[in-house]
Parts: sequence; structure tokens; C-alpha cells
Amino acid sequence: METRTRAREFLQQFYPELSSQPYHCSKWHPKKNCWWFGISPSTLEGASTVLLLGKTQDRFQVFRVPIAYLDANLALLSRVASGKKEGTINLHIHTETHIDLRASDTVTFAQFALN
Repeated sequence: METRTRAREFLQQFYPELSSQPYHCSKWHPKKNCWWFGISPSTLEGASTVLLLGKTQDRFQVFRVPIAYLDANLALLSRVASGKKEGTINLHIHTETHIDLRASDTVTFAQFALN
């Protein structure tokens, strides 16, 4: 929960215009050098963008991803097939290249980085 609290503070300080939007936050996974995000389908309903905040040891990386981009690449992204979290999109975004490690190399999030 500490990472999420700090993410909220980070947004309020550096991106106050975005601080009221829902967001997903992930800690850095050093073995894979990536952030993991699980985005539920209900989060995407009625939204035009989704905020992703990846935390490394010393900084946050902010991505503002259009829902249309996720929809256009849905076939390439990892999704939960069944159970309570069915339909959830799983993103594993590399901390340096900003490419989804579980999808094709063509699914990159670099163009949506705000910082």
C-alpha cells in the first residue's frame, strides 16, 4: 500500500490535473526488470485513457495510455481467460524499453510516457 500512497502524492505534486483520475500502480520487479499491471475490464468502461505508474527504487514512471490503443492491441496482450478476474489485461512493461514483455515487440508504451 505504501507504493500506492506515494504514487497518489507523486501525481498530486507533479501532475495535479491527472490526480483525480483512476490509476494502476506497480512496483518494480528486478528479476524481470519490468512493471506488472492488471487492468480489469470495468476500469476501462467509459474511460478514454488509463494511467499507469511504475515505481523503481528511486522514481515513478507515468504512462497515459489511450483505451483505443489497448483495444487495438487486445489480441496481442495477455489476458486472464477464466475465473474471478476473467478479461483482466496483464501488462509486463519493461522499465527501459517500455515494451510489453508478454506481447509482440510491436506493443510499446514509450509514446505514452509523460516523464
